[in-house]
Amino acid sequence: MEENYTEIDLSKIWESFKRVWFWCVIVCILSTGAAFLITNYLIVPKYKATGKIIVVQKNDAQNAQMNINDVNLSQKLVSTYSEILKSERISDLVVTELNLPYTNKEFVDMVSVSSANNTEVINVAFTSPNPQEAMDVANTTIKIFQEQIYEIMSIENVSVLNWAKFPYYPDSPSMIKNLAIGLLIGIMLSGLIVFIVLIKDSKVKTEDEFREILGYPILGVIPDFANELARLEKSYDKK
Repeated sequence: MEENYTEIDLSKIWESFKRVWFWCVIVCILSTGAAFLITNYLIVPKYKATGKIIVVQKNDAQNAQMNINDVNLSQKLVSTYSEILKSERISDLVVTELNLPYTNKEFVDMVSVSSANNTEVINVAFTSPNPQEAMDVANTTIKIFQEQIYEIMSIENVSVLNWAKFPYYPDSPSMIKNLAIGLLIGIMLSGLIVFIVLIKDSKVKTEDEFREILGYPILGVIPDFANELARLEKSYDKK
């Protein structure tokens, strides 16, 4: 069974692009400009403040040095503590103390807890449109977690590595990333314009195209009298 393939000549694509290159440039400029305006004026910037706590096993008086078992146990506790940090017990106390206008689900969505490279260090971050609020909530969460962990697990092995600092610059949105996305959308739309022009262009421009379409040899070519007359008129005017 024979399959029919349609070959697209790259020269035809280039010719189509040359016909609409100005509009392609305009589309790219408009899409990039739209990305800039949306990022700068419509998307609310969000700030992230991050504090660090460390989980360390307390050693007794007879064992002054930390052994490998203590380290392994501390690393296992990290995942447990991460869940506790995002539990309702902690979030309710933080929301009440700071009088935050968030539900428990909204609060949990704004808090991020992660382990630093599989170590005993836990990053506690809060993201908010208000940078002061982001810092206050992150530090309050750490403070309340320290207070509650002894009641929950009857152990004191959490120390503050560093408190969250005031975030002077927004964490999102990323202007560079959004501009790149806007430019990419513009390029895709430009490609669509070129493709539409290429598909709609049904004119036969060369002898080779005519021969390829009909599959018959060309017996003769009618000259373009309009171009020839224009050339003769210019030559006559020069004389």
